[in-house]
Amino acid sequence: MNEELVFVLIILAVAFLYALPTFIAFYRSHEYRWIIFAINVVVGATGLGWLVAFVWAIYPENKSLADPLLGNPTGLNSRNVGHTVGEVQAAADQSRDKQMGTATALEALDRLATLAERGVITPDEFEKKKADLLCHI
Repeated sequence: MNEELVFVLIILAVAFLYALPTFIAFYRSHEYRWIIFAINVVVGATGLGWLVAFVWAIYPENKSLADPLLGNPTGLNSRNVGHTVGEVQAAADQSRDKQMGTATALEALDRLATLAERGVITPDEFEKKKADLLCHI
């Protein structure tokens, strides 16, 4: 009886370790979780397939495995558009963030101009704040 329990526990532990890349990918809601699952199931028993699935499941989602080779050799998370998978989305996100920052700075500049026209702030204060805002565009 005791040997059977140990055998069952060992089988469960091995099954858990075998499926670990899939569990991690689904837990993280990885964009490629189904591909990781397929690699894990189909070629996971080779060891190399399991390792590929595991590394892909734990690798940061905002980076590509090819970043050190193609697009992000510095590791600063600044990607070069067009080099790796997911670059179109990353470029769109960066562009949107930059446009939102520009719009906000221009709105602040309009408010400052209004304050200067009303005499609430001096022309020197306006010029100083204007220079600060233009640096952020």
